[in-house]
Amino acid sequence: MDIILQILRDNEYNDNDILNVYIAGSRLYGNITNQSDYDYVVIVNNYTYPNNYNHNIRHGDVDLTVISVEDMNKSLKEHNLQRLINIFTPPEYILYHNMILRFQLDLSRLRSAVSEISNKCLHHAKVSWKTGDYYKAKKHFIHSIRYVEFGIQIVKFNTICDLTVSNKYTNEIMMEDDELGWLYYHNKYGKIAKDLYKMVFLNLL
Repeated sequence: MDIILQILRDNEYNDNDILNVYIAGSRLYGNITNQSDYDYVVIVNNYTYPNNYNHNIRHGDVDLTVISVEDMNKSLKEHNLQRLINIFTPPEYILYHNMILRFQLDLSRLRSAVSEISNKCLHHAKVSWKTGDYYKAKKHFIHSIRYVEFGIQIVKFNTICDLTVSNKYTNEIMMEDDELGWLYYHNKYGKIAKDLYKMVFLNLL
């Protein structure tokens, strides 16, 4: 937390502006690799960069996403899955907590949000694959599955109760040979994401 505070101070944030700090990414999901960095989401009261939706700060292997409390509340209303993960983060993964954020489930908004982010991840997987960044492409495939899995949990339990739910796919895809090619990964893991959405998630609504 001391390192995070110093990075925020160096970027014109005051300690009093900081409301909540959440651990994010692979260290939250429990699938850390030797390429994993330290991801955090920081909610602030006074936002230094009002023209941006959020402020990403990279410092060594620490990656901060800074969001104003106004944009956080707006994202929760829109059922942004990345922000819903934050508010359902277990207490042991919250470094600082000075404000309770509210969320009211709307199934129609959740359906749209899950569809949008899962498809966006599949698109990013394709782009990353074309540029030769197979590791990132594989991560995007897993994110596409993970967001649907989280959507299923939110419908069933009104929370995300298992953050590790998609790790079985992470362990599998990372061990597979890149030479298998784009179509192999798309037909296998893209299909898992789409089938989960159509056959499980939608049937719960």
